[in-house]
Amino acid sequence: MKKELQNQKLRQKIAEMYFENNSINRNIGRRYYTEYENIQNSTFSNRKQTVGLVIYRNKNFHILLLIICLVLPFILVILVTKEKYQSLIVILSIICPLSIIYLVYAILQPKKIFLKTNEENFTLDEKDEFRWDEIVTTGILAINEESINSRFLVLGMASGEVFEINLDFTDIDVDDFIKMIHLNQKFK
Repeated sequence: MKKELQNQKLRQKIAEMYFENNSINRNIGRRYYTEYENIQNSTFSNRKQTVGLVIYRNKNFHILLLIICLVLPFILVILVTKEKYQSLIVILSIICPLSIIYLVYAILQPKKIFLKTNEENFTLDEKDEFRWDEIVTTGILAINEESINSRFLVLGMASGEVFEINLDFTDIDVDDFIKMIHLNQKFK
């Protein structure tokens, strides 16, 4: 009974944090939170697939920026022939090579570990550790604004803490992460 009361307080706390959780905001498309107790579409179907898993941060963003930095100067030289835009071309001719050097360096670095799992817990960014049995609620915070379209994993812990985990630029989807948590909780 006491545990159920704590869970209700935690759910109420999460609802207050994400107060825009109504049908108007959902239809307009700003930000909304949805709690998930079961995920149907996931790449994980059993607990064995999730134990000993290592997920890395991906480098797609760096690769995209590198392509832009390689192509942009050529497009500008071809399209911009007016005298007043020559200073822009000079500035880009300085910024793009420096950006290219940095981006190549970032791409060639070893991938950083985002998530490691074992039978008892999972570790984020090699520093934050979460026990499977301490997670009370799982949900998705969706942010849909003009230039932002992201989904964050929201974890409600038994201690009353709420964590928001950004999974952008990682090799795991929010649905798969939630399914992994649920599979490991059922085992406990």
